[in-house]
Amino acid sequence: MKKFYLNDHTMKKVILSTFILSLLMFSACKKPDNTSGVYLDVYLDLSFVDQYGNDLLRPSTPNGYDASLFRLEYYHQGKLVTYYKSNYTAKYGVMPNVFSSPSTGLHVVRIFPPADTTFLKLSNGDVDTLWTTTRMEGNRSYESITKVWYNGKPVWDMADKTDRYIVVKKHID
Repeated sequence: MKKFYLNDHTMKKVILSTFILSLLMFSACKKPDNTSGVYLDVYLDLSFVDQYGNDLLRPSTPNGYDASLFRLEYYHQGKLVTYYKSNYTAKYGVMPNVFSSPSTGLHVVRIFPPADTTFLKLSNGDVDTLWTTTRMEGNRSYESITKVWYNGKPVWDMADKTDRYIVVKKHID
């Protein structure tokens, strides 16, 4: 096997060429901006109270709801389907962890309506209807809810500049 040696002049050229090539490669890299990708702002925070103002998501409330059993349904290609994404934290379109609202002290459940018309199946078997309108911005890279109707009544509008938090009053026997 023949040995190959570089003289000092050739070695300097190789090192300089490698350095210049590295500079060109790194200068061509673009720092990512925060506007890339898709941002979905399509959630609703809901609290449920009975006719007496009792928190229906509080476990100790008689005839209350179990938010872990809530399901979202919607029409897809003419068929009613239950929302389910096995790799999501909110597998059924409902965050499994209920939290308390700082402003009302009521328990809150967060849902992610998958369609303009979504049916919220409550743990007691009742089904409520949500209608939402959304807005797309930035060449379809940002989607947000702009208006919400709950069982046919307007309950939230982006123009009001309030949190997307809705207290639903239910009549419980």
